Amino acid sequence: MNREQLMDALGQLDDSLLEEVDQLRQAKPVSRRPLLRLGLAACLCLAIGAAVWAFPHLGTPPSDSNSTGSSGSGANSGSSSGIYIPPASVPEQESGISSDMSALFIYQGRCYVELSHTLPSQALLGSPLGSCTGSIDEWTQADGYTEGSGTISGTFYSLQGYDPTHLLGIPLETGEVQVFWNNNDLTLTQGREILSEMFHLDQDLSGIDVSQWDSSTSVPLTDTTCLDTLMTASFQPWNAPNQPDYRLTLHTFQGLRLDLSLYEGGYVTVEGLPSAALQLDDGVYRQLYNHIQEVLS
Repeated sequence: MNREQLMDALGQLDDSLLEEVDQLRQAKPVSRRPLLRLGLAACLCLAIGAAVWAFPHLGTPPSDSNSTGSSGSGANSGSSSGIYIPPASVPEQESGISSDMSALFIYQGRCYVELSHTLPSQALLGSPLGSCTGSIDEWTQADGYTEGSGTISGTFYSLQGYDPTHLLGIPLETGEVQVFWNNNDLTLTQGREILSEMFHLDQDLSGIDVSQWDSSTSVPLTDTTCLDTLMTASFQPWNAPNQPDYRLTLHTFQGLRLDLSLYEGGYVTVEGLPSAALQLDDGVYRQLYNHIQEVLS
């Protein structure tokens, strides 16, 4: 078709059609950026989903109605509803560098970490609940942290009289029991949530030993009423600025043990509990401090 034929054909078109074409030519092109944003958002959702799948039920703070909840760094800011201890993060790998790993395993989406002591006998062992594979090492990626995986292998049991969502045990060939506790993915407000609800120290306290923080020698604390104060003390976010003043070791008649460290300013940390401390009133802490000095002198 030549120019003359084209102009003749256009002259036969309805004027309204030509106006519509002209409007379309002047309109701004439709941006494709929303589609790109949707694509990126979908990819992000997939990545987050994969991370949560690696630790089923982990990573979301429990509701305020549940004061205790389970692998992260740092606690959220304190508030009237408590502070949140996030899940323990998957160790970062560096080329050619290995890292020390705590004994831990995953059961029902919760990460259980070993305490520093063992039970002297297996009398407290309850029912077998499952087995951990020992498949986790310092090179394991996030998708390897699945149900039943762990840095150790063995069958884990409930402990009679204790909530398995808090404490579990693995029997050792020596006849002892290694104790594991769920110390993460928790919302904490007061000391009773650890000392009473988890370890039953309000009902089963057999004694408290005290020592210098850097000494293996301890002596009994004659006055154990400090436990009542620790029960009602509030948890605060914590990042240890220096060495503790003293260490308290709380014993139960069942053989469980829990170490607390006392810091200047009235802060008391719980063994293995990351980024959180109980805070005592300054006068109360000073009274306890002076009592400990008398006992150790």
